[in-house]
Amino acid sequence: MNELERAIRLRELHRPEEAVAVLMSYLAKEPEDAAAHEQLAWTRYGMEGQGKAALQSVETAIGLEPEDSELFALKALILVKLDRDSDALTAAEAAIALHPGNPFAWAAKASALGGLQQWANAEQACRQALQLDPDDDFALNQLSIFLRMQGKTGDSALEAGKRLSRAAEDPVAHANSGWVALQTNDLKKAEEHFREALRLDPSMEYARTGLREAYRARSFIYRGFLKWVFFMQKFSEKQQWLIVIGLLFGVRLGRALLEQVDARLAIALGILYAVFAFGMYLAPGIGSFLLLKDPMARLALTRSERLEGFFVGGAFFAGLAVVAATFVGLPKVFITLGVTLILAGVPGSQFWDNRSPAGRLVFGGLMGLVYGSGLFVFYHLLTSGTLRGEALSLGLLAVIGTTWLSLVSGLRRAKAE
Repeated sequence: MNELERAIRLRELHRPEEAVAVLMSYLAKEPEDAAAHEQLAWTRYGMEGQGKAALQSVETAIGLEPEDSELFALKALILVKLDRDSDALTAAEAAIALHPGNPFAWAAKASALGGLQQWANAEQACRQALQLDPDDDFALNQLSIFLRMQGKTGDSALEAGKRLSRAAEDPVAHANSGWVALQTNDLKKAEEHFREALRLDPSMEYARTGLREAYRARSFIYRGFLKWVFFMQKFSEKQQWLIVIGLLFGVRLGRALLEQVDARLAIALGILYAVFAFGMYLAPGIGSFLLLKDPMARLALTRSERLEGFFVGGAFFAGLAVVAATFVGLPKVFITLGVTLILAGVPGSQFWDNRSPAGRLVFGGLMGLVYGSGLFVFYHLLTSGTLRGEALSLGLLAVIGTTWLSLVSGLRRAKAE
């Protein structure tokens, strides 16, 4: 077994660091070997935090073999990982131009289109790849994902089932089947598939995330949140903005019309909208908090999700308890504290499990603003009986601002490496 074969074998055995060491040793002797640079790019592609190094490796390989379609397709996948989806699409198109009959190039294009949330176009690219190679595992698994993203759960389940019938030990196919089951509310089946995927590949975050979502979905509150997420994921980021804006204007128009009939109906509509809008942000934290009580399920939570469960979900129930206590003897002024604990969970939901440094700074500041405003209002009500309207308005603006800023994808992602 030569050094390249040994490196590939080490990568297959999930020992990428050793594979990199072997490849670097080999390249020190053979720096012009494009195949070795390609294998180094593949290895780094599968490693956490090595995206930029993988891109450098594949670009070195392309410099040595500029007519190799496979290298441009690999570059596209790496760029998708780096959240550079438009550049990835360009690289995939270059791969197709070099070799239109390369199924990997079409599958890479599908991946780039998926990153751009162009689900229908991504589906078509997958089907083109499968027309060229009906046994392309990558295209088959992607096709299941893109069908599910469009809400075509029946077709998605069919494609995932086809893959499992041919390769029952494929962790990606099990994870895809789990997500389909989760989207169709079959939680037991979802958990089974996610556990099997993790048994086959303990490092698969795609399956681990699905298992966490399945555990959280045991809560009816979180199931409602998931239905909204699955609905919204069918649309591009621009379309999601339009839906949110349209919903807001629809509610305002509805309130204006209802006020002419009965002011109480207008107030009720406003409350329902607030419960819906803020509930979407509080649901993940509430779901994580409920999992903290389950000795097995809480093991699936990351540290940041446990913090979110405690500070968002826990604060929500604590706030409800404080508000409820004011109806049985606690001074009414404490309603301010209860509401503050609940509303601070809205920016908190975007802070505790946020991988973006800029996002943590923005939403952490908004969360601090809500807490500070609430405590300021509470203090003045308690000591002087006066309501500081400017502080109250500032806190509410921070909560509402969160619902808009959370739609900015750059504030919800970590900087790719």
